[in-house]
Amino acid sequence: MRRVLLLLLVTLPLAAQSATPLKRPEVHGFLGVSRAWDDEGYIGTGPSAGFGIGTRLTRRLGVEGEYTFFRHRREYGFGGVTEGNAHLFTGNALLHFNPDGKTQPFLLIGAGGQSYEGSGPGFTWNCGAGIKAFLNDHLFLRPEVRLSSGKYDREPFEPEPPISTIRFQFGVGYRW
Repeated sequence: MRRVLLLLLVTLPLAAQSATPLKRPEVHGFLGVSRAWDDEGYIGTGPSAGFGIGTRLTRRLGVEGEYTFFRHRREYGFGGVTEGNAHLFTGNALLHFNPDGKTQPFLLIGAGGQSYEGSGPGFTWNCGAGIKAFLNDHLFLRPEVRLSSGKYDREPFEPEPPISTIRFQFGVGYRW
C-alpha cells in the first residue's frame, strides 16, 4: 500500500504538468514542530519533516503530493510517557493568492492515508495556510501552518483515534 501511495505522490503532479512556464513542477522539503491530540486530549509535541512535489493547473490552483512524518512525546510527573509517530501520504489542492508576485500566500486542503506506529493505513485530511516567498525564479521559502486529523487501526495501549495535529513548518522549494 505504501508503494502505491508513494507512486501516486510522485506521478499525480507530473501528470498535471504542462509546457507553459507557469505550470512547471515544484519540489519542496520541510522541517517543523507538531503538537498532537487524541480523543481524550493532548498527547505530546515533537518534530515533523517531509517533502512534496507539485505543479499548477491554473495561475491560482495547484496540486501536490506530499509525505509527512511526525513524532510526539509527553512526559507525566509520575514517570509516565506517551509517545508515537505517524506517516502521512496526502494529495493536496492549493489556492494561490497573488500568483504572479514574489510572495504568494496560499490556502491548502488535502486528503490521503495515515499510518500510526505501524498500524494499517487509515484516512486522513489536512488543511492549512502558508506563503511561498521566491528568492529568484527557481528557489523559494515556504513557511506554513497545518491542521490534520487521521484515523487508523488501533492496537492495545495506543492513543485512541483520531490523532489530530497542528504543525508549524518551514520549507525550502525549487521550481523548474
